[in-house]
Amino acid sequence: MAPADYFRDPAQIKDFLKDSIFLPFLNNLNANKNETYKENISKLEELRLFKWLNDTVVYPKESEWFATIDEWGFITNMED
Repeated sequence: MAPADYFRDPAQIKDFLKDSIFLPFLNNLNANKNETYKENISKLEELRLFKWLNDTVVYPKESEWFATIDEWGFITNMED
């Protein structure tokens, strides 16, 4: 178990895709989408994510729950 502590800046998504080898693959953001991977993830019955309430390293801390932030600073939760 480990925190999902990374930040994907939506204003620099091209750099994220270029510079990170593992995360785009894990998030199925690479050029060749893996439909089987997508299907298997959607079949999960349970997913446990931990958000550190006083986190000062990960911004926004909601990204520890796979939330995203847009270019205006608004946070979108994973469910949305």
